[in-house]
Amino acid sequence: MNSAAKKIVREPGAHRQRRALKLELQDFIECVRAHRTPMVSGASAKQALDLAFEITRQINQAMPEV
Repeated sequence: MNSAAKKIVREPGAHRQRRALKLELQDFIECVRAHRTPMVSGASAKQALDLAFEITRQINQAMPEV
């Protein structure tokens, strides 16, 4: 096998991602109620969002216009 071959990685399905977001939001609500720190910080959430926007930008830039 060619060492430059790409490895196929199985990503979790959209339903798992929605579940993870739901749990994160539920935790945030509980944190507000209980005055405690959330599992995911605002800075971490912003970094994830910035990364998602950058990925989307690069995909859109690489796709030929139809």
